[in-house]
Amino acid sequence: MRQGPGERAKIVVDFSDGRDVILKSFPEAGIVESFSSLSEATTNGHFDLLEIRLKPPSRYSQVIPNMLNRIARLERDRADVERTMVMGGMVINGKPMDMGKIDNRI
Repeated sequence: MRQGPGERAKIVVDFSDGRDVILKSFPEAGIVESFSSLSEATTNGHFDLLEIRLKPPSRYSQVIPNMLNRIARLERDRADVERTMVMGGMVINGKPMDMGKIDNRI
């Protein structure tokens, strides 16, 4: 599955065989070489994202509530500064993505 920075995906996993599962990252050729800081930190871009270790079912069960928490929505007109973030390809706001650089602090 191909995703860009900030994208989300829903993944359905079948655990019926009882085995642990590891979600891994395998970058496209040429991408990691473009970002040396990412390459050094992640061993050429191949790394584990998530490991799920299965345990036997618990004899205790809990009901998950329909709503976990009520969070008051922030009011846009009360913001001190309004920012626009445009992401596309390997650029953020028209600038090449750089894992070692912070352009905005909020």
